[in-house]
Amino acid sequence: MITRYRGAVIETNLMPRGKLLIPPPGKVLITRDEAEDVYGSIIIPDAARQAPISGTIAAVGSDVEFWEPNDQVVFGQYAGAKVRWEGFEYDIMVAKDIHVKLMETN
Repeated sequence: MITRYRGAVIETNLMPRGKLLIPPPGKVLITRDEAEDVYGSIIIPDAARQAPISGTIAAVGSDVEFWEPNDQVVFGQYAGAKVRWEGFEYDIMVAKDIHVKLMETN
């Protein structure tokens, strides 16, 4: 469910129940995709895993054009800052750090 608050657009299904994280103008809140645990038949230890570079936009601040909640996106490996809140983990970053939107076609 999409909620709007002072220009920000938030996907409430990606937030803790009854709570909202609202990014400031020009920023986006992203949930990263899960890191791969296995490569072929080799199990990758936590210390050797690289952070995923794709995720889903959970919220966009006001003044953000083009990006919307639920967009699947690719961003720089070291982009953004980590935010942990009530069991949820997000990255907050400047919208220009997102490189592409992933879309499926028929």
